Amino acid sequence: MGARTGLLKLFVAGMVITSGSAAFASNQESCILPDEQQMLSCLNTTLIPSLVPAAEQTFKDYYHRLSQSYQLPVGEGDLSSFRSKYFPQDQMPAVEMVGSRLDGSGKTFRIIKDSYFLVGKRKAEKLLRRNAHEALQFVAYFHARNFGKKNGLLFNFNRVEISALNVEGSEGVLALDGQTLRINLPEDREIKAKDLLQLWNSGDVLLTQSQASTPRAIMKVFAHFGSQKDKMGMKVLENWSFFNPISDFRVQLAALYHGHSKTLIQKLQKLPDSQFKSWIQELVPQEQLQKSDDLKDLVLASMNSADVYAGALDSLFSEKKSSGSGDINIINRKTGLCLIKVSNSHVIKVDWDESEFGDGTVESVSAEIKIDGGKVDVTAASHQDVHVVNDQTWVGGVCVDTNDNVQVNLDSLLRAVKKRMTDKALVKMAAKRII
Repeated sequence: MGARTGLLKLFVAGMVITSGSAAFASNQESCILPDEQQMLSCLNTTLIPSLVPAAEQTFKDYYHRLSQSYQLPVGEGDLSSFRSKYFPQDQMPAVEMVGSRLDGSGKTFRIIKDSYFLVGKRKAEKLLRRNAHEALQFVAYFHARNFGKKNGLLFNFNRVEISALNVEGSEGVLALDGQTLRINLPEDREIKAKDLLQLWNSGDVLLTQSQASTPRAIMKVFAHFGSQKDKMGMKVLENWSFFNPISDFRVQLAALYHGHSKTLIQKLQKLPDSQFKSWIQELVPQEQLQKSDDLKDLVLASMNSADVYAGALDSLFSEKKSSGSGDINIINRKTGLCLIKVSNSHVIKVDWDESEFGDGTVESVSAEIKIDGGKVDVTAASHQDVHVVNDQTWVGGVCVDTNDNVQVNLDSLLRAVKKRMTDKALVKMAAKRII
């Protein structure tokens, strides 16, 4: 009886393995291979291409809706930009499945290990397919929010590397390394595109796993005592809504540029070359103009260039020094006892007056300030940045005071940029880039 039972178990086990093998044999997209490089090659030539159509459709659908909401025209070149950027014909794809990297980040997907049973590998491969699908959905959404181009020279990516999450590594699920986005997929759970979006929009994409788990208030204290790089990094995190290329503010800013530039390009295309040269001579000094017959084409190409308009939008946030800008700083502080006292009070100001779209003028401002004991009253124009610190510290071991005040009305900034984004300003900006 025992022998028959043993034979029955072997028969059932054999049936499970045989049926599993048959299932994999019938599935031409299976990439379970014993060699790591063979498996990665299969994933890149079979799995990833099978996910591209769905990602491209997501890009097109969202691009249409986003463009419609901002009343922007949609061209065939715009709709084909996802595939042409990440999967160019006869060129190396910009989305790739990779194993462990030279710097130790990421790791090889575990389904290639011989120790895994066939059924377990099958489950792991299905999970990998689902997570890879969500990764490409995020990339498609990101590209659509950029209107098929990049709207800033920083914090964008031209390449995507998908690897397995290395729990012992410093990177999280999402990490930005220069112009390469690293997506490190967990192998024990599903992850959704919305999860990747949350990681990006929170700014965690810029942090290691340990940093992302640290409260921002504590990170701010550490950055204060850290290097200049730490301080700059903290400022980026605190102002991520300005720098995040897919934030609502940046999308509105990009839409504003697209709307004006596309309308202007259509006008200039209908303008005779002689009239165009006569018009541009009024905007650019004669000695700086190129003596070229294709000046009009160069300007139009410059206006349509992703790098040109990305640089123009970034110029809104460049650090400028100008007198009479109207910033008001008031510090009224009393300190009783602190073994270590650190104070860092300043205002972060978005300077659009001297951006690519500005004329360099600075308006005069005035304000009335009243100080009565510990009370401070300020009456100022609506466009001024007013920073008031009024605190008292009597006892403390380590007293750290980092007052970083960001007072920028985004709607007002958009209105100001729109007002200055005239036809002449756009052409002058484009011409400056090529002469």
